[in-house]
Amino acid sequence: MADDLRNPSNELQSLRKISSHPNIIPLYDAFLQPSKELYFVFECMEGNLYQLTKSRKGRPMAGGLVASIFHQTLSGLAHIHDSGYFHRDMKPENLLVTTIGLQDYTPVRDGPIPPGTRLETDVVVILKIADFGLAIEISAQPPFEEYVSTRWYRAPEVLLRSRDYGPAVDIWAMGTIMAEVINLKPIFPGQSEVDQVYRICAVLGNPSREYGLDERGKLRGGGDWDRGIKLAHNVGFGFPKVRHIFVLTGSPARPPSS
Repeated sequence: MADDLRNPSNELQSLRKISSHPNIIPLYDAFLQPSKELYFVFECMEGNLYQLTKSRKGRPMAGGLVASIFHQTLSGLAHIHDSGYFHRDMKPENLLVTTIGLQDYTPVRDGPIPPGTRLETDVVVILKIADFGLAIEISAQPPFEEYVSTRWYRAPEVLLRSRDYGPAVDIWAMGTIMAEVINLKPIFPGQSEVDQVYRICAVLGNPSREYGLDERGKLRGGGDWDRGIKLAHNVGFGFPKVRHIFVLTGSPARPPSS
């Protein structure tokens, strides 16, 4: 459903206003066909981050490669926000990648690296954020569309039908993307919007002021989120009470945009 909201002219405007950056796909040209269809010419990239994770076939990425992907994504996203826009459709398919060879990565760890530590050989990746069809100016006034981003990467406030949100939805999406890069599978693969919220609570806990360890030493609650509780009440949704955190398993098919 998010695809229905895309506006080529808005995408062109955002791409022209956001200055060039190594981690944002460059627009080379844009032109109208006689049929009045608007065409964009972008840099050619090898594939996207989703395809890269699938190609691993369960083999974890080197810690240094994960750190590189994180740094490049965060750098590009920070530039988008600094340019006065937020993306609203951050997902692995919209992070284009090109591999340019192999590299030995020093294992990522706290403290000094012991002598003789074995290096991890993995691919070198160039990453660029693409698809600005849902990008919007940070200064724009709500209400905004409810059905933005792909469900698995959609921020909780948008899942709860908030029409007043901002750049934080991109940061949420980025967190879910990085969890997927590390685990090679989605962290919140919801089958519906309600299931999506339940899965988020199963990992992070439910919004609650009773956050902390219970008498059995189990972590309970996900911390204060009064706005979320109000949003849930407005749509007739009740958060499940989750008293501990666990990691979901499974690798379901990719979700539709809705």
